[in-house]
Amino acid sequence: MSLADLTFDRWRALDRDAAHRLALEAARSADGRLLEFDGAPHLGDVLHRAVIERGGERFALIPGGEAVCGGYGAFVGWLPLATANRNPGMAEFLNGPEGEDMGDEFGVRPVLDLG
Repeated sequence: MSLADLTFDRWRALDRDAAHRLALEAARSADGRLLEFDGAPHLGDVLHRAVIERGGERFALIPGGEAVCGGYGAFVGWLPLATANRNPGMAEFLNGPEGEDMGDEFGVRPVLDLG
């Protein structure tokens, strides 16, 4: 399976070794390194957790835009994911000179493009 085909359901269905291989591939794809990898039982399955570090910043591998905590409802759960996932221009603005001090003003999270 490629990173482009990875969904949250597929991520949860992977065995530990396959999930670890994809996490390593994601880290390499992002020019980062796999900092942490583990898994915990969750709703009768295993929820893999991978943390990628790049340039001193940490990113959680959450398969391409899906929330894992739940309980938000469809609309509110979508909001924190929408800015970087649906508007790359906003992410570029926040990383540029005009927006460098504004990151704390928006409900965004750092996102790496693995595509």
